[in-house]
Amino acid sequence: MRMKWLKLMFVCATAVVGAVSCVQTADAERPISGEGECRVAFRIDGTRVSYEATASGEVAVEWSDGDVICVATTDGTWGSTASTTKRFTYNAATGLFENSSATLPAGEYTFIAEYATSSQYSYFTAAQCTHKLPSSQSQSGTSLGHLSSNDCMVASTTATISSESANVPTFTMRHIYSLLRVKMHNASSKSVVAQSVTATFAGSTNVTGIYRITSFADGTIALNNGGYGNSVELSLSNCTIAAGATADAWLLIAPMKYSGNLSVYVATSSGASASRNGSLTAFNFERGKVHDVTVTIGEEAATTTSDYEYMSKATGWAELPAMPTSDSNLEYWTHEKLPSNNTLRNYSMCFDKSKYCALWVAYPLHSCYTTGTGSRTDEWGYDPCCVDNDYEPYLAKSYYDEGGNTNTHSRGHQLPSADRLASDEDNYTTFYYSNMTPQLQSLNGETWADLEGDVRSWSCSDTLYVVTGAHFEKGVTYDYAWDDRGHGKACPVPTHYWKVLLRTKSGSTGKHVNECLASELKCIGFWFDHAANAPRQTKSVAEIEALTGHTFFPNVPNAPKSTYNLSEW
Repeated sequence: MRMKWLKLMFVCATAVVGAVSCVQTADAERPISGEGECRVAFRIDGTRVSYEATASGEVAVEWSDGDVICVATTDGTWGSTASTTKRFTYNAATGLFENSSATLPAGEYTFIAEYATSSQYSYFTAAQCTHKLPSSQSQSGTSLGHLSSNDCMVASTTATISSESANVPTFTMRHIYSLLRVKMHNASSKSVVAQSVTATFAGSTNVTGIYRITSFADGTIALNNGGYGNSVELSLSNCTIAAGATADAWLLIAPMKYSGNLSVYVATSSGASASRNGSLTAFNFERGKVHDVTVTIGEEAATTTSDYEYMSKATGWAELPAMPTSDSNLEYWTHEKLPSNNTLRNYSMCFDKSKYCALWVAYPLHSCYTTGTGSRTDEWGYDPCCVDNDYEPYLAKSYYDEGGNTNTHSRGHQLPSADRLASDEDNYTTFYYSNMTPQLQSLNGETWADLEGDVRSWSCSDTLYVVTGAHFEKGVTYDYAWDDRGHGKACPVPTHYWKVLLRTKSGSTGKHVNECLASELKCIGFWFDHAANAPRQTKSVAEIEALTGHTFFPNVPNAPKSTYNLSEW
């Protein structure tokens, strides 16, 4: 079987009408074999919709000599499992699937047909057929060969078999899988070479699932969620995209009803990359349907510079630390607008490309961020602010040890999930990989989590300003945790964690902290060794500055950074 791209649906339909009339002429003879037995052949209806796209056309299937379908009857005459079905082979000369020994007594039958490519045929020889969609796929140029090489289809039809008729029932085959078409638009001024596309469906959704064809007798197909993962990666070759042009990447995925965050990441040979995160609510990826998402390469290229300039010169945001530019490994990003309320800002960070994590994340905290309709979403995905995801670890599942085993380091949030619960969309933003560090679960789920809860209880009407971060002590040998992408990033494990806080003492002055006297403000800092159940160490903000080298709250001149009183919190 081979695939080709048809520009218009009407072209496909018109061509098939002629093909059908020819086939009807070819099978005019009555295929009868033996007394009381009728020989049967089958036609595949070429007018079927296969991988239906938008109005631009569809991906159509042509049959080739030697293609094989397995056919069963629901009454069990031809069996109800793949091992007892009849095999029919395509004859291009007649346009039929034929088996000279396949006969049936006269009567009405419901036929079930299954098709799999030769590479997948072994799945259809077991009593309960199992097909696993590959999570790693390859596409060369605009060729759709990787689609046909993993193709599986099913069909059923009811027909009366008689010695007085031609006995050529027609199947309308339907694909088991769905297609995600990633439209890669190059918005830069130069051509780019796209190397790979990764699509991640956050949560427990299985997009590379196993299908079990439970019975040929009724054609039942069920998804066996075997923990095969919620992401699929497509490697690309010969995929050069001219400036201003768009190229399509095609990924086979399991059909599903989905509500959550879809993350699509495109990597290029030049180091430029693009990602898109979006919420899909009650979205239905139907069998045999094409679903489109557009990712623009190049439009984020100026994000880091513009974010830095905006954050450092224009905002005056109280939570922002100083942002030195002497270290080329450091990039500054801001998620300025909260998805549920674009009048509220979300959070900002300093990302260290050499450490594959943020050194600090700064954010305001108020009840308007923590109360609402949201809940923990586990919508893991790439950060759309990240210019080059080669520096952002791929953490759809977990951190791993060097041998590929899940280790004791969890995906530790810097901005906690529970600090953004006004809506699910707000919560999604806390699950960007950029917000994670490899943190011992025995710290993350214990004393660190206790501090996070205390910090939320200290928010106030005037707003609490928080900076949280990971520290890498100099002159020591780091432990490492690996991300779960195929090539695996070796992520240094932080040696310490910390938080610094600033707010008004009363919590209800109605004034911005920039307008307050030092006597109206309070600060505090907390320091943790990165160890199991490590206790919090209470310190002044100035002490945390000395330990980390960061300068905190430079936009609040009166911030009392050298003193703290734990009893005031």
